Amino acid sequence: MYPESPAAHARPMAGRVAVALAALLGLATLGVLPATAVHADTDPDKLHVDAYLVSTKYGGIAVDIKALDTTAVTTLDEVRVTVHRSVGPDVVKVSKGTGVVTTLQAGSAVTAPIVITPGSYDEAGSSSWVKPDAVWSAETVPTGLTVELLDAADAVLLSKTVGTPSTGPTGTTLADVMPASPGFTNPAANVHTGADYLGIAVDVRVQGFTDAEEISVRVNREDAAPVIKTSKPALMASVNTGQARSVTVPIVIQPGTYNEAASSSWQLPGGVWTPSTVPTSVTITITRTFGPQVETTIPIGGSVASVLPTSADPVEFELPSDAPLDVVIPEGAGEVTVKLGTPTAGVVTTPVDLTVSAADGASLVIPAGTTVSAPDDPTWDGVISLPTIVEDVAVPTPAGAEKTTVGYAIQVGSATTRLTFDAPVKLVLPGQAGSRAGFVEVGGTFTEITDVCPSATPSLSSGACRIDAGDDLVIWTTHFTTFVAYNVVAAAPGSGSLAATGADIGLLLGVAGTLLLLGVGATVAVRVHRRRGVALG
Repeated sequence: MYPESPAAHARPMAGRVAVALAALLGLATLGVLPATAVHADTDPDKLHVDAYLVSTKYGGIAVDIKALDTTAVTTLDEVRVTVHRSVGPDVVKVSKGTGVVTTLQAGSAVTAPIVITPGSYDEAGSSSWVKPDAVWSAETVPTGLTVELLDAADAVLLSKTVGTPSTGPTGTTLADVMPASPGFTNPAANVHTGADYLGIAVDVRVQGFTDAEEISVRVNREDAAPVIKTSKPALMASVNTGQARSVTVPIVIQPGTYNEAASSSWQLPGGVWTPSTVPTSVTITITRTFGPQVETTIPIGGSVASVLPTSADPVEFELPSDAPLDVVIPEGAGEVTVKLGTPTAGVVTTPVDLTVSAADGASLVIPAGTTVSAPDDPTWDGVISLPTIVEDVAVPTPAGAEKTTVGYAIQVGSATTRLTFDAPVKLVLPGQAGSRAGFVEVGGTFTEITDVCPSATPSLSSGACRIDAGDDLVIWTTHFTTFVAYNVVAAAPGSGSLAATGADIGLLLGVAGTLLLLGVGATVAVRVHRRRGVALG
């Protein structure tokens, strides 16, 4: 029996399992193995490598290593064991300190423990081997191992590649040491009523995950797009280590004391709720690094009517600092506003992207890093109203024309002060391709947007331009106000002309109840006939 390194698992020579080299080469021929698995051995007769499966203290592969010619390792500085896998990068384990090196130079054997499923063995605390930064899943099947003995310049003194062992001294198989396929246990979604919030509590219960990247909880709704809530990285670390086998996802319909925006586990969703946005089911999706995603759809227990708002109340969002915010505004919603941040002397820079979309296809995008200014109001609080459909907008009729007809008008930003941007933001007016475009300033002055954008993503230092995109009219602008899509009807022969473009006009703004998308990274508040902030949990 070989002497053990501190983390070693040795076994009798007579009990060693033959190396499945033929199987390894067959996989390489089929293109299953990474290219690094096909390794040219260096003096393999001078190096003994024996790999076998173990399940005591940990589940994995023990690799016995011995230099059969000690004169070849007088300059040995490090031992490197590389495990090639069918999926994912190689796992590399290297020796630590001088113990492994001096043991091999003395003609004795050492054992490198390749931990696939942890047990009682403290891999991180080993004095002989550095713990590799590796993630194992049911799909990351080891397909071979390469042992290299290196000098201080990383030159290979001896090396040898062997196949994956099929069993161990006690009959342990590869299936015994590989992680099981992950999945859900008994997830549930139930109506939640409490002082913290009114909504739905989704219990995500899982087992066996080691490579989960993100949990997405989608609440499917009637008459509206779904509300989607996603996990933050800190939560995934707990799920992958087995510390969190059951996590609760709060779906906030009506806010309470719970501070949703400050959650360390879940990103803030941009869902707006109305009396008609009835939740119907919940779909939980877990994406993985090495394996297929795992998904399930579950019903909602309890009376959802008890947690829905009874009117189109204002809604307020606060732009997160660590993730983009996508606000989806259903038909019939009240006023929605976003606070981009806390301004200094009327100036604020958005920390993340803000995307707003409405049920009719209107949208607004404000990229992260956009500086927003209120040059006429240094006391501006950083709150902007999301696009709202307005009616009765009067556009002057050009000289020689009979009349103008307004096809679409929305107000965005602030009704009391002018807001400007250091880079253009994108506003989409659905179904208005081919129409003229213009804007109405605070105070009522109308200006036609005559410049056509030179590209789909123009860079403007000031002003605005327009471009058609399919059936839609896209306006790129460096300021917020009321934007209009309209058409001019030519005058009949002999008729007189009306007011010219640029004249002062009267503007009656009637809220149609449909809100449009706002730009990225803001705190959004909904307002109807009064301004009321709703603190989200």
